[in-house]
Amino acid sequence: MEGDKENESQRLFIALPLPELIKEEIGERMKAMRQKLPFQRWVHPSDLHITVQFLGDVQTERITALHEALQQSMLPLSAFEVEIHGLGVFGRSDKPSVLWAGIETDAELLAALHRSVIESTQPLGFEPETRPYRPHLTLARRYEGSDAASELKEAVACMTGNEWSWMADHIMLYKSKFGSQPMYEAIGRYCMKD
Repeated sequence: MEGDKENESQRLFIALPLPELIKEEIGERMKAMRQKLPFQRWVHPSDLHITVQFLGDVQTERITALHEALQQSMLPLSAFEVEIHGLGVFGRSDKPSVLWAGIETDAELLAALHRSVIESTQPLGFEPETRPYRPHLTLARRYEGSDAASELKEAVACMTGNEWSWMADHIMLYKSKFGSQPMYEAIGRYCMKD
């Protein structure tokens, strides 16, 4: 039985969390967008986050070392302002796979955060993605409509005039809980220096 515990794994990722009030406000805007944009799956407002690194399935026995590495990775970093506004898509323009909100911040500070996290997790066996890091806030997945371009133009109005900003001063380690809403649970918090 003890051996089974050692082989248990959790699907994990590291992200910049959004303040609760901003999640709620964006969640209200997403309700309006659902009427205009036929995406199959919408993110639960409580699950909104900006991914820094996806780790995949991680054996439970490795999580303690991961906590220590992530806390160390934040020590040289300072808080920075993050702003959310605008909409965009990934995938084909006629059938996008992801609807996202844009992220505005000091590119060098965000790159330093991303680099610090990658450098702290790589010695533990977590490889970075080969694609360039493109921070965004995923809102929905799998478009099912027939006219993405015009429907997206209508939906942009739902986000226009509402730029949300906050001081990002920590990252979180999340685990996925499949089959539940919200589906992400925070299992670690790592603060930047004051």
